[in-house]
Amino acid sequence: MCGGASPRSYFPYVKYVSVFSHENLKFFKGSEKFRNSMVWCIPNRVINFEVSDVKIKALTSKFQLYKTNVFLRICRISHYYKKSIIQAIDLINDLTDKNYNVCLLIIGNVQDADVYGELVKRVDCKRNIYLDYAK
Repeated sequence: MCGGASPRSYFPYVKYVSVFSHENLKFFKGSEKFRNSMVWCIPNRVINFEVSDVKIKALTSKFQLYKTNVFLRICRISHYYKKSIIQAIDLINDLTDKNYNVCLLIIGNVQDADVYGELVKRVDCKRNIYLDYAK
């Protein structure tokens, strides 16, 4: 099940159910219809984090991100995320063409060198698009 609220109406019987919230886990475990199903929870991997002023200042200085609105994309650099990274680059290009004062900073772990190479070709510092990788 893809998350969200527990089903209120018909939900087809399945033998194996993966849910992403404890609310959904409780629903399926407590349902007579799913008593013979194997139900397990894969909790959301998103965790709280603390903003690091030191890291923000370091990135601001490294890429000269003063007096601009920064879009920050933190991701794995792989074929799985290539399309959405390119969409972010296209968005910044469109906004820049419309004279918005924006930039894109992509930071990620390189898991696919070919994708990284393609992204390097698309990155244009003159268009305020920067690519950095975790070391």
